Amino acid sequence: MSRSQILIGLALVSFGVGVTLVALFVWMTDPFYLKAPSDDRLVALFRAHRAEFDALREMALEDWRTSTYIRSSTLERSGLDKSRRDSYRRLLSTIDSGNLIITVDHQSNSVRFISATGGIAAFGPGWLKGIEYFPEKSDREGLITENLDSPSRLTAGVYLKPIEPMWFILFQKTD
Repeated sequence: MSRSQILIGLALVSFGVGVTLVALFVWMTDPFYLKAPSDDRLVALFRAHRAEFDALREMALEDWRTSTYIRSSTLERSGLDKSRRDSYRRLLSTIDSGNLIITVDHQSNSVRFISATGGIAAFGPGWLKGIEYFPEKSDREGLITENLDSPSRLTAGVYLKPIEPMWFILFQKTD
């Protein structure tokens, strides 16, 4: 094998590794919002599982004294007894296949059900989309918007689309 063939081979391997790393980065950060569910899908999910959303909201407010997130995969470390963890798992699996994340804010008593996220957490821009509950008398954060299906048009901030009183589709974008 000649020296030029080796250099061409190394260049092709390097190019392949570079393309793979870029593809992995785009897949992980989802800058094109490909994982974001449509507004219609979230509304249909909420309406089909209204009772489960209510039960999870009540349970989360009872069980978590500080702001935290709850996911099927983190329940083992939660400190909850087995029957309570099983109740969470059952309700979460009824709504979603394990991707749903619940966050609780006890200052406002709001509860978020995050369906999809993108971005690199603390290192750069990110986004999340889901459903949020705000009690009637809370100061909710967010701009009321009629359509959250085109997030690339939105600037950084919190956006809400009403589903019914106290329940909203949520889109949050950070820069």
